[in-house]
Amino acid sequence: ILNTKAGITLERSSLGKLMKEHQKDLLALVQPMIEDFEKSWLNIADVELNLNRVTIYPQRAKVMLPYEYCFVGSVQLSVQDIQSEILLCLPYSGIDPLLSHLENKSVIAPESIENYSPHVKRHFMDILEKKEYSVVAELGNADLGGTKGKLEVGQLLPLLGKENLATIRINGTPVLQGYTGESEGHYSIQVTRRIEDKKPSAIQEEMAFKQVTWPSQ
Repeated sequence: ILNTKAGITLERSSLGKLMKEHQKDLLALVQPMIEDFEKSWLNIADVELNLNRVTIYPQRAKVMLPYEYCFVGSVQLSVQDIQSEILLCLPYSGIDPLLSHLENKSVIAPESIENYSPHVKRHFMDILEKKEYSVVAELGNADLGGTKGKLEVGQLLPLLGKENLATIRINGTPVLQGYTGESEGHYSIQVTRRIEDKKPSAIQEEMAFKQVTWPSQ
């Protein structure tokens, strides 16, 4: 054991002496390799990286964009001692055409009223179709002060219409205002604004409308 340790010490001493004696020669040998390695990192052209997608699901990244919805499912195959599993990742845009054929045959009932409970939709449609609205046009108010409380056939009751606008009441509530006139042989009212609005209506009707000229009061 002592001889072995002495031999190792002698080898290290000889190697150290050899390194000191040939240090310049070794440096001259290694220096060109270091310089070549340094040159390999010089004058590298700029490379623009285009990152298309970042996802933690590699299978998903192969078939779809990051913001797309997808259907993920697994199929397991087992035949005797052989077992395998297939992971399916289908983008919604790819299976959407198939869904239209399966809508009426879906196992889980959809949330749509039309598919889930048709009679409910029909009930509300009947309410809308049978709903009656009362629309009354008021040309103005009459002052009954001159009649002394008596109304007789043949009396003239001047209308005190404000701005010559007729008021349209829907189910008894004043909602719209407009000018009275004639259109295609019928008495008509051209709606100009809502009661609370001050701006005129922007609707342009195709039918011709002739406004009635009221006498100045």
